[in-house]
Amino acid sequence: MLIFILICHLVIIACLLLPFGLTLFAPRPPARSAAPPNATDHILSPDAEQYHFACIITAYNRCEIAFPLIQSVLRQTHSNFHIYLVADQCGDANLLQTYQHETRLHCLLPPEALQSKVKSMQYAMQHLAQTPTHIVVFDPDNLAIPDFLAQLCPYLQGGYEAVQGRRIAKNLDTPYACADALGEIYKNYIERYAPFCLGSSASIAGSGMAVSTPLFEAFLQSPPIARRQAAQQVIAAEDKLLQHFLVAQNQRIAFAHAAWLYDEKIQTGEQVTRQRTRWLFAYFDNIAVALRHIGGGLLRLQWNRFLFGCLSIIPPLFILLLVAGLFAMADTLIATLSRTNWQAVLSGIAPPQVAFWWQASVALWLSIGIFAANIVWTLYLDRAPRPVWQALWQMPAFVGRQILSLVQINKARRDFLSTQHTQLISLEEAQQQQQQRR
Repeated sequence: MLIFILICHLVIIACLLLPFGLTLFAPRPPARSAAPPNATDHILSPDAEQYHFACIITAYNRCEIAFPLIQSVLRQTHSNFHIYLVADQCGDANLLQTYQHETRLHCLLPPEALQSKVKSMQYAMQHLAQTPTHIVVFDPDNLAIPDFLAQLCPYLQGGYEAVQGRRIAKNLDTPYACADALGEIYKNYIERYAPFCLGSSASIAGSGMAVSTPLFEAFLQSPPIARRQAAQQVIAAEDKLLQHFLVAQNQRIAFAHAAWLYDEKIQTGEQVTRQRTRWLFAYFDNIAVALRHIGGGLLRLQWNRFLFGCLSIIPPLFILLLVAGLFAMADTLIATLSRTNWQAVLSGIAPPQVAFWWQASVALWLSIGIFAANIVWTLYLDRAPRPVWQALWQMPAFVGRQILSLVQINKARRDFLSTQHTQLISLEEAQQQQQQRR
C-alpha cells in the first residue's frame, strides 16, 4: 500500500515540476513590442508564395461573427490563399452579396445541418476550388494579423508539416475572460513555445494551425474520427485528436511565435462550465493515447513523442492543484498526528513510516509552491497585460466553475457544448484595445 502511495506522490510531483523544468531550460521568448509585428517588418522569402493555403472557417448558427475574420484574412500579405466559410445552419448570411466580387472567398451552405466542427471541415475539403498545399483552420471569432500566413511560411520552408500560430486574447472585458487569457498565456509558453524550443512538439490550440493537405486529409479519415462518427459520438476536441495523430506520424509540430491570432475569451461563468466540460472530457478521453506516446517514445528513443506524451498526461491545472493540495494536507495531518518532531525525523530516530509522511508533505508543498511561482513567471515572460495580473485574485471563482464542469462531464458525450461568441470587433479595434491594456 505504501508503495502505491509513493508512486502517486512521485507522479504528482513530476507533473508539478515538469513545467518548471521546461521554463528553466527553454530560451527566453523573443521580446515583443506593445503592438503586433507589422507586415512591413516581415521579409518574405522569394519562394514563399508557392504555398497555397485553404483557410477553413467553421461557423455555426451565427455567421456574422466571422465577418471581421474574413476581412482580416483578405488583407494578408501572403496572397496565395482561398477562404472557405462553412455556414452551418446560418441561412444565406448575405455573404454572397457582401463579397460577391471576392473570388478568393467561397461561402459553403450545407443542405443539411452538420452540427460538428469535424463534419464542417470535411465538407470544406469536399468543396475545394483547387488543391492547396496546406489547410489553415480558423474559428469564426478569430482575427488574423496581416502577416499571419507569411509568418507560417519560414517553418514550412524548414520542412515542418504542421505549424501552430500564437493565440492571444481578443477581449479582457470580464474577470472570466481575463482568467481564460491567463490560461492561454500559460499554454502558449509551457505547451507550445518551450517544448518546441527543446525539440518536441507544440500542442494544437484548436484554431490558427496550418497542416499539409495530405496529412490533414489523412487525419479526417483516420480511425479515431471514423470510429466516433460511425458510432454517432460527439467529437468533443478535434484539436487533441489532430495533435496526437500528427505526433504518432512522427511529425514535430512547430510553433510560430510571431504568427498572432486574436481569439475571443469566454465572458461568463456559464460559458466556463460549458467549455471546460468539453475540454475535460477530451482530456480523459485521450489519456490512453498520451500513455502510448510515452511508452513509444521510450522504446524507440523518440524525444519528440516522449516529451509530448508527458505534457499531454498532465491534468488540467485546477485538477492537478486540487489533487496535490488534498494529498499535501492529508500528509501534513497524518504527520502531525504522529507527534514526531522534525529533529527525530532528521536524526533517523523516527520510524520510516512517520518520516515518509513528513518528507512527502514537505515535498508536495514545495512542489506546489514552485508550480504556482512558475505560472507567475510565465506571465512575466509574456508581459501579460494588467487585467490578466488582476485576474489572479479572482481565480477561486474560475476554479469553482471548472469543478462544476467536472461534475457535468458526461454531458460532453451527448452535446458538443459550443461556446457563444459576441465580440464583433475589427482587427484594428482589437489591436487598439491591446495597446491600451499595457
